Amino acid sequence: MALSKIDVANMLTGATPAANGGTGKTSTAGFIAQVVSGGATATQTSNSTSYVDCTNMTVTITPSATSSKILCIVHAGNVQCAADDADAVSFKILRASTSIYEVVNANFRTNDDEVNSDHTFCVLDSPSSTSALTYKLQYKNRQSNNMSINATDNTNSSITVMEVLA
Repeated sequence: MALSKIDVANMLTGATPAANGGTGKTSTAGFIAQVVSGGATATQTSNSTSYVDCTNMTVTITPSATSSKILCIVHAGNVQCAADDADAVSFKILRASTSIYEVVNANFRTNDDEVNSDHTFCVLDSPSSTSALTYKLQYKNRQSNNMSINATDNTNSSITVMEVLA
């Protein structure tokens, strides 16, 4: 009996079925296309009542499509406010100069005890762009007392952005 060969490569459209070595997927929606990360380990202290940049907590990502979303995850490690009644720290995540997420009065206290805590924020941004985008963390104090990020040794803070395909 003669053996026939079928030119499957030129006849298939769409995804190759999983049984033939493909993934069976016809869409990449929800896939992570790229990840960019940055972080800080040094103690950063400020007494500003206006938002200031957190050193080394800035990353840049260039989306591959305008339909992509950017998942931004920020971890601020061992945040400490001065031991003062009604003190607190606020955080803001920005894309360039646009605020995309804000937490007001974290670590708020009503006594004179120092409060140390970690804070993690997650936001899904829809920038509609294929240009380079810069994301960063800023922080400020409710009063003009000292506040610190990475207040003790062996503490890390990080910022990670991921392009999520549509």
